[in-house]
Amino acid sequence: MKKMLASLLCLIIILSGAVYAKNPENSINFSFDSGSSYLNIVGKFSDKPYEPITMILTGSSDKSFSSAKTPEIMFLYVSDSNGTIKISEKISSSLPGGRYDVILTGQNSKYENYFIFMNPSDADTLALIDTINNASSGDEVKTIVKSDDNAAKLGIDLADLYVGSYCDKALDEIVDCKDFVENNEYTPSSFLDMFSKLIAIEMINDGHVYDAMSGYASCFGTTLEIYESENAETDSNFEKLLKNAKFSVDNLENTYNELLLAAKIKSAKNWSYLQDIVLENADALDIDTEDYNSVKKSSRYKVFEQMFDKIHSFESISDIKLSFENAVKAVLKQQEASKKDTGSGGGGFGGSSSITVPAQVAPIVVAPSVTETTPKAEFNDIENHFAKDYIISLASDGVISGYGDGNFLPEGYITRAEFAKIISLRFDIEKAGDKQYDDVSESDWFAPYVGSLSSSGIIMGYNGKFNPNDYITRQDAMVICMRVSEYLSKKFDGTRTFADSGKISDYAKESVETLGANGIINGDGEAFRPLDNITRGETAAIICRLYNAIYQQ
Repeated sequence: MKKMLASLLCLIIILSGAVYAKNPENSINFSFDSGSSYLNIVGKFSDKPYEPITMILTGSSDKSFSSAKTPEIMFLYVSDSNGTIKISEKISSSLPGGRYDVILTGQNSKYENYFIFMNPSDADTLALIDTINNASSGDEVKTIVKSDDNAAKLGIDLADLYVGSYCDKALDEIVDCKDFVENNEYTPSSFLDMFSKLIAIEMINDGHVYDAMSGYASCFGTTLEIYESENAETDSNFEKLLKNAKFSVDNLENTYNELLLAAKIKSAKNWSYLQDIVLENADALDIDTEDYNSVKKSSRYKVFEQMFDKIHSFESISDIKLSFENAVKAVLKQQEASKKDTGSGGGGFGGSSSITVPAQVAPIVVAPSVTETTPKAEFNDIENHFAKDYIISLASDGVISGYGDGNFLPEGYITRAEFAKIISLRFDIEKAGDKQYDDVSESDWFAPYVGSLSSSGIIMGYNGKFNPNDYITRQDAMVICMRVSEYLSKKFDGTRTFADSGKISDYAKESVETLGANGIINGDGEAFRPLDNITRGETAAIICRLYNAIYQQ
């Protein structure tokens, strides 16, 4: 063993006089996980394959070594065939706390870095914490921390840009923050955790949000990867909310999660998305849905339309809760002012006034409204929608209509009953038959359309039921469209595979891929999203494309 150590030291001494090629700064990923005490070094070390590499760790400012003066830790490695190194070493808990320089030395390459190691059981560190606990002011704490190498023993890197900038302010507050730790006394770990939180708060207050997440994401109960996973719109809103937030060290994680939820709600693309996320997070928003449940299902969308109009003013979940409550009150007031129920007629999409409701609330189709006897070819909310021309075409032909408020709600979903009526009207399918379903009564407005399509073999039930009030999925809509083409003797050739074809049910696969090959459906980028509910706008587009393809218009 002594001979091996002597050989290694000779190698270090010999290499110390060599001329080295400097590694590009971004060629090696260097990190030290203070939680697990693992040192990780991965990357391109040199252009030479299988190069012997010596790694030493030293806490001494003197980097000259001999048989009489050895580094604290020393390892030997060999790079791979590409000159890449992959090092993962756990730092021994027997080492005292402090700064440790890491030096990698090869025949022609050299790399240096450092890390700060806080040992919670180190005698010197424990003594420092006792002194800090007895300090009566921030000035006393600053004197303790900034003396000698005390900061490094406590896990604080004063050479870090942000730590150096905000250290004094954090230490001024840290005495008062003892109230938030167990027994009102710091341990080495709780002191470092509190210091990190104070630094993170100052960074965010100064607008350095991404850097705060890069170094202190764990203080907020998250990771940098999760923070980066949000879409661009949410990320932009979130960063603005974070900069204006009032953080407290005892509530960082809750405040972070509340602001993230607010950012997601602010990023909703339309009232339908807003509805889903608000109701899914009712508990987190502290929303009481009792009054909301008193709103007629066919009018609940109005609550979220009103909220959506004010979405840019939301700065907190309190704003969102208040907006929801005010919108519910306004819709209930309208409901009370108009006691007269809607009758029967030709309004709505496919003959129904059903509105999108969240998945956990069963949709209910009510009798068609008589408030609109003539279909409208223009609507207030389709100007920038991709399906605008398709919607206008079907409305002009009396196949669909909007709502009494002049909106079409292209992002809302439709039910199986509504889809049946659209197919029947657009393709003039009026075959008489006596096909019966347990959940379809003769008095139901959709009964003739369901009966006609069932007798034609275009739609089928399941276990004696049609489930008319269920939303229809994209893949089920395609199966029905394919059967329409077959019923009308139109043959489509070819197949198109989507990125998520593996998610398409076996019974729907041929229909989806054939209609995809013929331009009836385009999917979402390269994906089809077979299990998603089809929207009103998507339905208008698909029905028009299918009609044109069958009749070659």
